[in-house]
Amino acid sequence: MTISNTIDRVYNGLYAVRSELIDYCSEEKVSSIIGYLFEKTKEVEKANNIKSAITKFALKSVPTDQSYPQIIVEFIHEEKPIFSTSLKFVNNELTHLSEEEEMEKECIPFSSPGHVITNIKPVRMSKLITNSYNLLSDETKQIATAMLFSIEKQQLGESVRYELRVQTRNIRITANIDGVEVFKLHFPICWFDKKKKNHH
Repeated sequence: MTISNTIDRVYNGLYAVRSELIDYCSEEKVSSIIGYLFEKTKEVEKANNIKSAITKFALKSVPTDQSYPQIIVEFIHEEKPIFSTSLKFVNNELTHLSEEEEMEKECIPFSSPGHVITNIKPVRMSKLITNSYNLLSDETKQIATAMLFSIEKQQLGESVRYELRVQTRNIRITANIDGVEVFKLHFPICWFDKKKKNHH
């Protein structure tokens, strides 16, 4: 994913900001970013004693030493920026959270076929499994848990890296050590409860 042309524009309203950002993250993630920006506008209005609502936002992409830029969001009032916050790419997706916060909340993205997460370290894999437990439908919890925890029981050590691939019907989890596949698991998506929305 590349940010094709450098973003440097002013948008009217958060809906316009959403339309720009949706290219760089999932539906769930963009909703959580917009929710965060909305909360921030309220704080900024209050702190600056602004009676009218802030409705203009400037987005600027700024290069970083990573392969992805970060996006600075400026809140504009009376044609001047009065507050700014930055959005970064974590795991190839735009977010307002830090990498640690992302990992704390991260779940298996079962509702996004085609989604691939590579180079997952054991500690992150463990979080993914624990966090996803509540998204399982009640009748499959037992068998699903047994399968997911079988990954941890392999005790493959710290050098293992996992890949998680969301396919149409299955989630495929593979474990590699030094590029050699040592373990593979297919996990039916239907075991997750669609009603328990996979949100961050």
